[in-house]
Amino acid sequence: MLSREHAWPYTQTIAVLGPVGSDFQRAVQECCGAASGCSIIETSTEAKTRWQSVRVTVCCDSPDDFCELHFNLSGVHGVKAVV
Repeated sequence: MLSREHAWPYTQTIAVLGPVGSDFQRAVQECCGAASGCSIIETSTEAKTRWQSVRVTVCCDSPDDFCELHFNLSGVHGVKAVV
């Protein structure tokens, strides 16, 4: 489905919701950096009282790379949602 909807490589912004703190931000960035076929373009955060949204703009080479990244982000300790 992804391969028919977008031309690859494709740039996407992903928001990862988790606990406030620099450890969570670092874990999300490391996860994105470790994903094969994906490179980080930009990172931003929006902190609330207990949670923060870490937004990462990445460029993925293929739909498989994007799916791998999404799966890996879901496994980061403390993640509540990946959007």
